[in-house]
Amino acid sequence: MSYESFYHLRELPFASTVDLRFYFETDQCKDAIARLKHAIEEGVGLGVVIGEMGMGKTTLAKRMFDEAQSPSYKPVFLTIIHRSVTASWLLKKIALQMDISSLPDEKFLLVDRIYNRLCELSDEGMKTVVFVDEANMLQAKELLEEFRVLINLELNGKKLINFIFFGLPEIDEYLKLDEHLRQRVASRIVLKPIDLQSTAGYIGYRLGIAGTNRKIFTEGAIALTHHYSRGIPRLINTLCDNALLETYLKRQGLIDEKTIEWVAVEIGLKEEKEVVFRERKPFGEILIDDKLITKTQLDKALEYQKEESITLGQALVKLDYVPKDTMIAYLKKYYKTAYL
Repeated sequence: MSYESFYHLRELPFASTVDLRFYFETDQCKDAIARLKHAIEEGVGLGVVIGEMGMGKTTLAKRMFDEAQSPSYKPVFLTIIHRSVTASWLLKKIALQMDISSLPDEKFLLVDRIYNRLCELSDEGMKTVVFVDEANMLQAKELLEEFRVLINLELNGKKLINFIFFGLPEIDEYLKLDEHLRQRVASRIVLKPIDLQSTAGYIGYRLGIAGTNRKIFTEGAIALTHHYSRGIPRLINTLCDNALLETYLKRQGLIDEKTIEWVAVEIGLKEEKEVVFRERKPFGEILIDDKLITKTQLDKALEYQKEESITLGQALVKLDYVPKDTMIAYLKKYYKTAYL
């Protein structure tokens, strides 16, 4: 049994891979997309999206690329895999996604082929936009010069191609290697951490896509998740995934503040010396200590819980081992919630 089945989930809700089904649009994302679309429509040439690690730059880039799949656009998605890529590699990657075949090795011929294809696309009423992920890897002046050359390509006074760079904050420094290119940045967006309200919405949305609308995280747990993650989506995912596993292993059901504190220490988001270690006995042992159930009853309830994929509290109530009102009172005491 995995935590997916324990929580009645179809799939992992907080996986680290980019999956646009789990894309949660905050007000910040809406604003960024609106600004970038305006930049593309106006043909400004170059836009830049900046954000620290884990802020969702790649997700936003792929969302934009996905939305650009229409007769009005010719979208290209380019990931700079390392800092030593060559100008020839860069031009060929762009050309291939523009459906240009028989690519020459000479750069000037590659640029000529790209220009001709851009003119064809423009005649067909299509705008070409290249989304460049990990653009902070563009750390050579030669590479930046190639982008400037492409941005300068025009037809009847209009830009033939637009670029949107997505990268870490140091991209600002690397753009200074080509001052002419830096001055062509017409739209600059900085992604910031999401607030508490958005964190709550983000967690709930991803759980819903994964298959459940149940309240799994208490309000206090969500608040601590926001605190320790600092509103960074990748860290929210890491905290939530580990918290789900922790509560599954303890058959706890609900994720409370203590669970988030514990997980934050385990994954290095909080120093262990800061934690006030409260009682972390499994819930069943607490009930035994308080003489509400016996060890035999707990074992039977755990087996029933596994068979029915329900929480331990639900199993104990359904088996008539603990009155419902008493169970709710214990949940309020230990987990600060009345959810059974």
